[in-house]
Amino acid sequence: MNHEAEPSSGGDKTGQENLILEEAKHLASSYWGMRLARNKDLIERTKKDLSLAESYQGVDFDIARCRTYIRVIKKRRVFY
Repeated sequence: MNHEAEPSSGGDKTGQENLILEEAKHLASSYWGMRLARNKDLIERTKKDLSLAESYQGVDFDIARCRTYIRVIKKRRVFY
């Protein structure tokens, strides 16, 4: 089985560099995915308990930011 990462657009990177970049991509995507899930959870809790509404401020902007970063990472426009 070949466990090498897909070649990057850089072309001159070694296999080890590609593996590091793939790991960085995975970690960044995981971070933004978890952040997005926490924001969505906060929205659901706020719907049930309006006293949490103050902590809701800025969540919609952060959700958009999370989605943007995830999309950019998946399209391999980061780290390469």
